[in-house]
Amino acid sequence: MNHFGLLSLAARTTVKASLKHYNGTYLKELVSSHRGFGTSLYLGYQKKKLNVLNRGKLFHSALEDALLSSRIPETDNEDVAGYLQSVKGVLGDVTGTRVLESAVTHLPLQYTGLLDCVAEFRGKLCVIDWKTSEKPKPYFRNTFDNPLQVAAYAGALNHDDNYDFQVEQGLIVVAYRDGRPAHTHFMDPPLLLVCWQRWLLRLHTYQQKMAAPT
Repeated sequence: MNHFGLLSLAARTTVKASLKHYNGTYLKELVSSHRGFGTSLYLGYQKKKLNVLNRGKLFHSALEDALLSSRIPETDNEDVAGYLQSVKGVLGDVTGTRVLESAVTHLPLQYTGLLDCVAEFRGKLCVIDWKTSEKPKPYFRNTFDNPLQVAAYAGALNHDDNYDFQVEQGLIVVAYRDGRPAHTHFMDPPLLLVCWQRWLLRLHTYQQKMAAPT
Protein backbone atom coordinates (compact mmCIF):
# COMPACT_ATOMS: atom_id res chain seq x y z
CA MET A 1 0.00 0.00 0.00
CA ASN A 2 1.43 3.47 -0.92
CA HIS A 3 1.01 5.23 2.56
CA PHE A 4 4.40 6.95 2.63
CA GLY A 5 2.57 10.18 1.92
CA LEU A 6 0.92 9.90 5.36
CA LEU A 7 4.23 10.11 7.13
CA SER A 8 4.22 13.69 8.31
CA LEU A 9 6.87 16.35 7.82
CA ALA A 10 9.82 14.91 5.93
CA ALA A 11 8.01 11.85 4.72
CA ARG A 12 5.12 13.79 3.31
CA THR A 13 7.42 16.18 1.45
CA THR A 14 9.62 13.35 0.20
CA VAL A 15 6.68 11.56 -1.31
CA LYS A 16 5.26 14.71 -2.86
CA ALA A 17 8.63 15.27 -4.51
CA SER A 18 8.78 11.67 -5.71
CA LEU A 19 5.23 11.77 -7.04
CA LYS A 20 5.86 15.11 -8.69
CA HIS A 21 8.91 13.66 -10.42
CA TYR A 22 7.03 10.54 -11.48
CA ASN A 23 3.94 12.40 -12.62
CA GLY A 24 5.99 14.97 -14.47
CA THR A 25 8.13 12.37 -16.19
CA TYR A 26 5.14 10.25 -17.14
CA LEU A 27 3.21 13.23 -18.46
CA LYS A 28 6.20 14.41 -20.49
CA GLU A 29 6.48 10.97 -22.06
CA LEU A 30 2.79 11.08 -22.96
CA VAL A 31 3.03 14.54 -24.43
CA SER A 32 6.15 13.76 -26.45
CA SER A 33 4.51 10.69 -27.96
CA HIS A 34 1.03 12.22 -28.45
CA ARG A 35 1.59 15.85 -29.40
CA GLY A 36 -1.52 17.77 -30.30
CA PHE A 37 -3.95 16.00 -27.96
CA GLY A 38 -3.74 18.75 -25.32
CA THR A 39 -6.49 18.73 -22.68
CA SER A 40 -7.89 15.33 -23.63
CA LEU A 41 -4.48 13.75 -23.04
CA TYR A 42 -4.14 15.40 -19.64
CA LEU A 43 -7.65 14.33 -18.60
CA GLY A 44 -6.90 10.79 -19.73
CA TYR A 45 -3.77 10.80 -17.59
CA GLN A 46 -5.68 12.09 -14.54
CA LYS A 47 -8.33 9.42 -15.05
CA LYS A 48 -5.67 6.72 -15.18
CA LYS A 49 -4.10 8.00 -11.97
CA LEU A 50 -7.50 8.02 -10.22
CA ASN A 51 -8.21 4.48 -11.41
CA VAL A 52 -4.92 3.29 -9.96
CA LEU A 53 -5.74 4.86 -6.59
CA ASN A 54 -9.23 3.35 -6.54
CA ARG A 55 -7.90 -0.11 -7.42
CA GLY A 56 -5.39 0.19 -4.60
CA LYS A 57 -8.07 1.08 -2.06
CA LEU A 58 -10.30 -1.80 -3.13
CA PHE A 59 -7.39 -4.23 -3.07
CA HIS A 60 -6.33 -3.25 0.43
CA SER A 61 -9.89 -3.49 1.70
CA ALA A 62 -10.14 -7.01 0.27
CA LEU A 63 -6.76 -7.85 1.82
CA GLU A 64 -8.01 -6.85 5.25
CA ASP A 65 -11.00 -9.18 4.82
CA ALA A 66 -8.68 -11.99 3.78
CA LEU A 67 -6.36 -11.51 6.74
CA LEU A 68 -9.21 -11.31 9.24
CA SER A 69 -11.17 -14.27 7.89
CA SER A 70 -8.32 -16.47 6.61
CA ARG A 71 -10.05 -16.83 3.25
CA ILE A 72 -9.92 -15.03 -0.07
CA PRO A 73 -13.05 -12.85 -0.42
CA GLU A 74 -15.11 -12.99 -3.58
CA THR A 75 -15.20 -9.88 -5.76
CA ASP A 76 -16.76 -8.80 -9.03
CA ASN A 77 -13.89 -6.41 -9.70
CA GLU A 78 -11.54 -8.13 -12.16
CA ASP A 79 -8.56 -6.00 -11.16
CA VAL A 80 -8.96 -6.75 -7.45
CA ALA A 81 -9.52 -10.42 -8.24
CA GLY A 82 -6.23 -10.41 -10.13
CA TYR A 83 -4.37 -8.84 -7.23
CA LEU A 84 -5.89 -11.32 -4.78
CA GLN A 85 -4.91 -14.22 -7.02
CA SER A 86 -1.41 -12.75 -7.14
CA VAL A 87 -1.00 -12.72 -3.34
CA LYS A 88 -2.85 -15.98 -2.69
CA GLY A 89 0.37 -17.89 -2.12
CA VAL A 90 1.77 -15.21 0.15
CA LEU A 91 -1.35 -15.09 2.32
CA GLY A 92 -0.82 -18.74 3.14
CA ASP A 93 2.46 -17.77 4.82
CA VAL A 94 0.97 -14.85 6.78
CA THR A 95 -0.37 -15.66 10.24
CA GLY A 96 -0.93 -14.02 13.60
CA THR A 97 -2.07 -10.64 12.32
CA ARG A 98 -1.64 -8.05 15.07
CA VAL A 99 -2.25 -4.74 13.33
CA LEU A 100 -4.17 -3.62 10.25
CA GLU A 101 -4.29 -0.06 8.90
CA SER A 102 -3.05 1.56 12.09
CA ALA A 103 -1.40 4.88 12.89
CA VAL A 104 2.09 4.91 14.38
CA THR A 105 3.93 7.92 15.79
CA HIS A 106 7.59 8.59 16.52
CA LEU A 107 7.36 11.51 18.93
CA PRO A 108 11.13 12.22 19.31
CA LEU A 109 11.55 12.42 15.52
CA GLN A 110 8.14 14.06 15.00
CA TYR A 111 6.61 11.99 12.26
CA THR A 112 3.49 9.87 11.95
CA GLY A 113 2.45 7.14 9.52
CA LEU A 114 -0.34 4.72 8.73
CA LEU A 115 1.05 1.25 8.27
CA ASP A 116 -0.65 -1.56 6.36
CA CYS A 117 -0.10 -4.58 8.52
CA VAL A 118 1.92 -6.23 11.26
CA ALA A 119 1.82 -10.01 11.15
CA GLU A 120 4.03 -13.07 11.05
CA PHE A 121 5.48 -14.11 7.72
CA ARG A 122 6.74 -17.68 7.92
CA GLY A 123 6.91 -17.32 11.68
CA LYS A 124 8.72 -13.97 11.77
CA LEU A 125 6.94 -10.84 12.97
CA CYS A 126 7.11 -8.17 10.26
CA VAL A 127 5.84 -4.79 9.23
CA ILE A 128 4.21 -5.79 5.94
CA ASP A 129 3.64 -3.33 3.14
CA TRP A 130 1.40 -4.44 0.28
CA LYS A 131 2.18 -2.85 -3.06
CA THR A 132 0.65 -3.10 -6.53
CA SER A 133 2.66 -2.71 -9.69
CA GLU A 134 2.17 -2.82 -13.43
CA LYS A 135 5.80 -3.78 -13.89
CA PRO A 136 7.54 -6.86 -12.45
CA LYS A 137 9.66 -6.17 -9.38
CA PRO A 138 11.49 -9.44 -8.77
CA TYR A 139 14.52 -7.87 -7.09
CA PHE A 140 14.86 -5.85 -3.91
CA ARG A 141 16.47 -3.00 -5.83
CA ASN A 142 13.28 -2.70 -7.92
CA THR A 143 11.35 -1.50 -4.86
CA PHE A 144 13.11 1.89 -4.82
CA ASP A 145 12.10 3.83 -1.67
CA ASN A 146 9.64 1.24 -0.36
CA PRO A 147 12.19 -0.22 2.10
CA LEU A 148 12.67 3.20 3.69
CA GLN A 149 8.93 3.40 4.12
CA VAL A 150 8.86 0.05 5.91
CA ALA A 151 11.79 1.09 8.11
CA ALA A 152 10.05 4.37 8.97
CA TYR A 153 6.90 2.50 10.00
CA ALA A 154 8.85 0.00 12.08
CA GLY A 155 10.81 2.74 13.81
CA ALA A 156 7.65 4.65 14.63
CA LEU A 157 5.87 1.56 15.94
CA ASN A 158 8.85 0.66 18.12
CA HIS A 159 8.72 4.12 19.72
CA ASP A 160 4.94 4.32 20.04
CA ASP A 161 3.60 3.60 23.55
CA ASN A 162 0.32 2.37 22.06
CA TYR A 163 2.03 -0.87 21.03
CA ASP A 164 3.39 -3.38 23.53
CA PHE A 165 5.67 -5.22 21.10
CA GLN A 166 8.66 -4.50 18.89
CA VAL A 167 9.20 -5.32 15.23
CA GLU A 168 12.67 -5.91 13.78
CA GLN A 169 11.80 -7.28 10.36
CA GLY A 170 9.90 -6.11 7.33
CA LEU A 171 8.25 -7.48 4.21
CA ILE A 172 7.32 -5.85 0.92
CA VAL A 173 4.76 -7.72 -1.15
CA VAL A 174 4.31 -6.68 -4.78
CA ALA A 175 1.01 -7.81 -6.29
CA TYR A 176 0.14 -7.89 -9.99
CA ARG A 177 -3.19 -7.16 -11.64
CA ASP A 178 -2.82 -10.02 -14.12
CA GLY A 179 -2.70 -12.55 -11.27
CA ARG A 180 0.90 -13.64 -11.69
CA PRO A 181 2.48 -14.70 -8.36
CA ALA A 182 3.45 -11.77 -6.19
CA HIS A 183 7.07 -11.03 -5.42
CA THR A 184 8.07 -10.84 -1.77
CA HIS A 185 11.07 -8.99 -0.40
CA PHE A 186 11.95 -9.91 3.15
CA MET A 187 13.93 -7.48 5.27
CA ASP A 188 15.88 -9.14 8.09
CA PRO A 189 17.08 -7.08 11.09
CA PRO A 190 20.44 -6.03 9.56
CA LEU A 191 18.78 -4.93 6.32
CA LEU A 192 15.98 -3.13 8.15
CA LEU A 193 18.63 -1.33 10.23
CA VAL A 194 20.42 -0.15 7.09
CA CYS A 195 17.15 1.16 5.68
CA TRP A 196 16.34 2.82 9.00
CA GLN A 197 19.68 4.66 8.93
CA ARG A 198 18.98 5.83 5.39
CA TRP A 199 15.56 7.03 6.46
CA LEU A 200 17.15 9.00 9.30
CA LEU A 201 19.50 10.69 6.84
CA ARG A 202 16.59 11.65 4.63
CA LEU A 203 14.62 12.95 7.61
CA HIS A 204 17.61 14.95 8.82
CA THR A 205 18.11 16.47 5.38
CA TYR A 206 14.49 17.54 5.30
CA GLN A 207 14.60 19.02 8.80
CA GLN A 208 17.73 21.00 7.91
CA LYS A 209 16.04 22.28 4.79
CA MET A 210 12.95 23.36 6.74
CA ALA A 211 15.07 25.07 9.40
CA ALA A 212 17.10 27.05 6.87
CA PRO A 213 16.09 30.71 6.49
CA THR A 214 14.20 31.53 3.33
